[in-house]
Order: sequence, then structure tokens, then C-alpha cells
Amino acid sequence: MGDDAATRHEASGEPPAPDDERPRPPDEPAATEPEQPGEAETAESGDAGEARERSLTDEERAELYKQQLKELRLLDIARDMMLTVVTVGYQKLGLTDETRELRDLDDAHLAIELLRAVIGAVEPVAATEEIETYRSTLAQMQLNYARVAGG
Repeated sequence: MGDDAATRHEASGEPPAPDDERPRPPDEPAATEPEQPGEAETAESGDAGEARERSLTDEERAELYKQQLKELRLLDIARDMMLTVVTVGYQKLGLTDETRELRDLDDAHLAIELLRAVIGAVEPVAATEEIETYRSTLAQMQLNYARVAGG
């Protein structure tokens, strides 16, 4: 795999940086959460060239929310979830002086099992190199868990 970011972070015992630098195909949007129906409360309406704000109707909010859900991809949510699980899981391993007080091996074990399950779920639809990166991170987390749990 060479000297990529994940390999450098594995050596330090810290989680890899977010995969924001990963090139995305033009049809693949960045992961975003849809706004809740109540969050988009105003819309502009033209009146003699002057924009006024008005409250959205329930129907307009529902349509806006439906459109956002239509554009949302669960693979993006799974990526966000894996990144969060790895980040929190490493904190719970307590590998550094700064995180030692956060050590909770039950939570760290749960993070490992969650990551393993999500990798298995996204493997058929995600890029091979992305899966390899997460599998490598999973292996590093398992090794670190064994090291701190055993000693």
C-alpha cells in the first residue's frame, strides 16, 4: 500500500485523516445531512424586484425534505459513520497520554465490531482501495486493542 495517510496514521496509533481528499466522481456528492423540515423556514418571493422572505408551508417543507432525501446516498452516511467509529474507537483505546483517561475497552471493542460490520455492508458498493484502507485501519485497531487489553 505504500506510504499513504492511513499507513502513517496506523504507525502512530491514531485514526486516519478524513477521506476528504479522495477524488469523487462527478456524480458522487459529498456526504451531507438533509435539513430537517423545520430548518429551512423561509423562501424568497419576488415582488417588483424586491426579495421578501416568507414562511414555507408544511407542503413546501415536506417537498424540500423529500428532495434532499432523494439526493442522499447511504454509502456517504456509512463513510461518515466509519470515520466516526474509528475516531471514537481510537480515543476509547486510550493509546496516548492525552486519551489514556478516556480508555474504555468495552467501547473500543464495540467500535472494532461496528467497523467490521459496516465494512462488510459497504464492500459490495465501495471502491476497493477505500475498503482496503478501512480493513487496514480495522486490523491496526485490533492490534492496538490486543496490546492494551493484554498489558
